[in-house]
Amino acid sequence: MNAELEELKTKVSLEQLFRMDGHQLTQKSGLKKCRCPFHSEKTPSCVVYPDNRFHCFGCGAVGSVIDYVMRSRNCSIKDAIEFLSGKTLVPAVAEMAPSRQTPKTPTIDAAALVSRYQRNTTDAQFDTLADTLGLPCNAVRALAPGWASEHRAWAFPMRDGQGGIVGIRLRNDAGQKWAVTGSRSGIFIPTNTPQDVAMICEGPTDTATALAMGYFAIGRPSCSSNATDVVNACIRLKIRRVIIVADNDGPGLRGATDLAIALELMHKFFIPPTKDIRQLYKAGGRRDFVENQLSSTLWRQHGR
Repeated sequence: MNAELEELKTKVSLEQLFRMDGHQLTQKSGLKKCRCPFHSEKTPSCVVYPDNRFHCFGCGAVGSVIDYVMRSRNCSIKDAIEFLSGKTLVPAVAEMAPSRQTPKTPTIDAAALVSRYQRNTTDAQFDTLADTLGLPCNAVRALAPGWASEHRAWAFPMRDGQGGIVGIRLRNDAGQKWAVTGSRSGIFIPTNTPQDVAMICEGPTDTATALAMGYFAIGRPSCSSNATDVVNACIRLKIRRVIIVADNDGPGLRGATDLAIALELMHKFFIPPTKDIRQLYKAGGRRDFVENQLSSTLWRQHGR
């Protein structure tokens, strides 16, 4: 039964099953959302992910296509398997991930490369990087970078929402940024113990800055990318609230708002009075400054 169970979890499209049951899915920030099948609500809070799983941020319902059938039809796992075995729905990945949104498959072993870079990096090099960035060394090292000598740049691992390394972001001493050829875009997740509240930043150095301020932090490659990875990471790490750092311009504010909608978590926006949060830190801004700036705003949740 286990083999059949695992096959059905990927063979039968959860999105199509939702539609067959009359649930209208709409796409927002790259995610398919609908009103939850399991509780009454006015604003859609149930997300169907490209990995063929669902999660409702309102009532907490979560699981695979098997879990959905068992819960929606009030049946046993055996009955759910029998029900799904007769379905001929197309594989979920082909249906749920349009080609323009399907993450490219990494053509490099990013994890192995990062491991090699880390092994060949000395403590003195880490100290120099931290001094250059104006940050504590432990905050920088929490992102597990390594010196990539062939690129003459620092290599920061990019991860998917489950924590796997899928790509490498490079940053040289001049501050130029690019990715190793063959990388997949991902997010920056530190090795620190997660907290209930996470600061969501842009880029690895701003993420390290948030860590230096005492926050747990997750970084995106840009202000409008990788919302799905951030959502999955917050679910996995049990993040309950987020502080989204945003540039005070159109793209920055739109990206922050779209992420808040996708996350469906209690959130606040923080707009640094400087170029970015690292410049704020270098100017003397610390966590107490951020908390003071946020104290006059309430925690919000889109659609609530």
